[in-house]
Amino acid sequence: MAAVGIVVALVAAGVLVWRGSEFAATSSPTSDDLAAAAAPPTTAPTALREVWRAAGAAPAVAAGDGGAVLGRDPLTGEPRWSYRRDVPLCAVAWAAAVAVFDNGGACSEVVALDGVTGARQAARNSDVGPQVHLVSGGGRLVAGGCSARGVRTWSRPPSTDSSRPPVNPDPGCAHESALTTPHTIVVLERRADEDGDRTTVLDATPDEPEVTTSRILPSDRARLVAADDQRVAVALPDPDRVTVLDARGIEVATHTVRFGPRSRATSLRGVFTWHNGETTTGLSTDDFRPLWTVRDALGPATALAGRVLVPTRTGYTVLAPAGWRVVDEIPVDRGGHGGPVLSATAGPMVLEQRGADLVALR
Repeated sequence: MAAVGIVVALVAAGVLVWRGSEFAATSSPTSDDLAAAAAPPTTAPTALREVWRAAGAAPAVAAGDGGAVLGRDPLTGEPRWSYRRDVPLCAVAWAAAVAVFDNGGACSEVVALDGVTGARQAARNSDVGPQVHLVSGGGRLVAGGCSARGVRTWSRPPSTDSSRPPVNPDPGCAHESALTTPHTIVVLERRADEDGDRTTVLDATPDEPEVTTSRILPSDRARLVAADDQRVAVALPDPDRVTVLDARGIEVATHTVRFGPRSRATSLRGVFTWHNGETTTGLSTDDFRPLWTVRDALGPATALAGRVLVPTRTGYTVLAPAGWRVVDEIPVDRGGHGGPVLSATAGPMVLEQRGADLVALR
């Protein structure tokens, strides 16, 4: 595998640089209908049922469907706009209309779309490699893939694409996952010549992100759990725990948290949530201390009407931030689906990614 490759974009209107010539073979009908901006509810639901279902690549109203990005009305599921290229679609950003397309074997063409109207806002070329996954947060979009080009950043116009040498030029280095905060990017790496995984922290504030710390961990099965501008939380097995590292890469705390076969995280107001494949744990945003755990969970949590919703095998466990008490259990009939569920919300709708299906509940 090639060296770790990260692409970073500030996700805001007009921050990507226009490159129109590569997008001639494009179908892009837009919509002037702003109905998709549905208002969120003021109270949490007591019941949820399926309203519509569609093929989708992420639990967002703007979801990939084959080679197109489709913007749907969250209330009805009806298409409002679409953006289709004559090249394969690599990925669509989580809860944001940012798409990456494959042009000649590399996921190199990136386009930002208005999530409500579908209007193309900006576009960019950048070498991310033949595979890519997207992580958003802290006002940035991180695209991780196998690339020998190293760390790259897209800045505000009229800046041009800038690059740094790879975080690790060793071709045995594999980029496993990443988290992003307003000022940092945290990458989990695996290198062929090292016994343990490595966490690398980059300062994302300059135009060219710079490595600030890089530390080898005492396990080759580490999982990124949470991050802020000063600390990183990493799950480790044997014994099962979450280790907290400070900005220098020094361990400052350890909490007993069950390890698991997978790792997915979300950052909500007042809490980080981490799903390990079996349970979902809420961690304090102050010190990464575990606050609560929901068993038989299918994914990390989402938020709606001031409540935290955790997808479980029977529906949703609802927690109140005041004391983190379980205040309700909402049944959901998923028709036998017991695999991972990635949740998000749009207005009053709860959106679930179940395998290849995007399912909207209300």
